[in-house]
Amino acid sequence: MSTLGRPIGAGRECEVFEGEPGRVVRVARRQGVGDGFGAERVAMQAARDAGFPVPRVYDLIEVDGRAAMVLDRVDGSDAFTRFAARPWELPQLARITGALQADLHRVRAPDGLPRLVEVAAELLTEPAIPGAVQERAAARLVDLVDGDRLLHGDFHPGNVLLGTDGPVVIDWPNAVVGPPAADLAMTMIILSVGSPGEVSLVERALVAGARRLYTRLHLKSALAKEPSTTPADVTAWVPVMAALRLRAGIGGGARRTIASGCLVS
Repeated sequence: MSTLGRPIGAGRECEVFEGEPGRVVRVARRQGVGDGFGAERVAMQAARDAGFPVPRVYDLIEVDGRAAMVLDRVDGSDAFTRFAARPWELPQLARITGALQADLHRVRAPDGLPRLVEVAAELLTEPAIPGAVQERAAARLVDLVDGDRLLHGDFHPGNVLLGTDGPVVIDWPNAVVGPPAADLAMTMIILSVGSPGEVSLVERALVAGARRLYTRLHLKSALAKEPSTTPADVTAWVPVMAALRLRAGIGGGARRTIASGCLVS
């Protein structure tokens, strides 16, 4: 088993520890999480094989009965943290993350991943989603076009690490097969919601304005590299993806609140 060092990051579902030199160990917070990261490893390997920047996965192990993944350590801040420290870089960061998401959508999804339309149809029946929202999303889902691309499912600036060799995308537990428009719709929702916490009305307005600008520039950058996907395609998926986000009980707040996986700080 890989040696665990000090904790260096945490998210809703797992914790990240130092491992052997150049590696980290990502450990589920509780037993019985998912399939032991098997599907996530499949998604990351497919992305890596296609030349998309993701950490290399070395092994799937157990730590105290909990699933764990050993992978490359990527030193560097995430795009959210970089923006918070250097807000004048917002346009550049939004263009980087938007183009990166479009690059991901060039990757054909591998066998072994769930299909978004099937996952969504099942999850939309859960009682955590209000009935009216369920009905509206389910009705929309029937008319949406499926796809065969690799989707991250939780793509946002907090999951883009700005490493010394360039940006690297982390946290793939929500990876599915589907159309790029759905992945972009989820990103638009994540970027659009959230509370800045205890701040003044002026500060709140500034945060809201920055969020809108980042969202617009990210989408513009992505669509510039995805000519087959239109703004209307993305909008069509919003009711479905918003319902799934609502089901997860994720509204907003700090970076660690909106991230459904694990982050390396």
